[in-house]
Amino acid sequence: MTTYNILTVSLNPAIDTTIFTDGLSSEKINSILDQRSDAAGKAVNIAKLLNNFNTEPNLVSFIGENNLDRYLSLFHSSAPNLKCDFIPVSGSVRENLHIILPAKDLVTLRQRGFSVSQHDIALLKEKILNKISDRTIVIISGRFPENFSSSDFRHLCDDIGSRGGMLALDSNSVTKDDILYAKPFVIKPNLDELRDFTGLALDDEKSIKNSLAELFGAGVKNILLSRGPDGIVYYGERGTIWARPPKINVMSTVGAGDSSLSGFILSYINGDDIEKTLRSAVAFGSAAAMLPGTQSPKASDIANIFSEISVIDY
Repeated sequence: MTTYNILTVSLNPAIDTTIFTDGLSSEKINSILDQRSDAAGKAVNIAKLLNNFNTEPNLVSFIGENNLDRYLSLFHSSAPNLKCDFIPVSGSVRENLHIILPAKDLVTLRQRGFSVSQHDIALLKEKILNKISDRTIVIISGRFPENFSSSDFRHLCDDIGSRGGMLALDSNSVTKDDILYAKPFVIKPNLDELRDFTGLALDDEKSIKNSLAELFGAGVKNILLSRGPDGIVYYGERGTIWARPPKINVMSTVGAGDSSLSGFILSYINGDDIEKTLRSAVAFGSAAAMLPGTQSPKASDIANIFSEISVIDY
């Protein structure tokens, strides 16, 4: 079996605070029923989860100097053994507020976070490239910080490719042209992001499938299209299928997509066939959605869902 190294890159981490309320009304004082804070950011979530499942990923991340101590305290309490390189930059790590209403509706308030300089970006590249060799999966996931441009992203992709790295990409900061330039090993858009990439309504399965076929034909090897509670569509070098989860009790969807990508990568590097790999992606994401905040799901929770996933041709 081929051995892979995994490197996750967090350009814009976050502190995710999830608050459960009895309502959100301007007509009364609303009560907080429970709350939790997590060191997060999409690539950070992925690194923490992979680390819990017998892999040893490396994490490279910017971190804001103003609230560095708070972020690191939360980070090390949840991932004490994760290998990480943090690059301090001016400003603060963004602190996002996720408000869960009684009917499980989610209201999210997102801060803008820090900006980065070309000096910061050069330090990031140096740390990344020192960790890449053939068969290294480099996961770039999450929003880009201010002053990190499309050109910066493309140059980073060039450097990753020159070292033999395989790019896994999940970011709504990229354009369709960026994706076609980078030709990632795998991408994981949701339907709204696919609409943004293409500029199309994508209101029927034929148009959705045609847009996936275009991305695949342009060199994107594996596409995971998140369909929310309807699961994930896979379109790629190993066929086209759709995996749908059973009905679950959703606590918070924050971080569920990160868990799905983690499940796909774990199964892929294990050499599983595409049906099992997609089942893993859906099971990981569904198990994460059943937890409050941005916690990593447990193996037992994932196993309980895995066998109940239905897979059909697409």
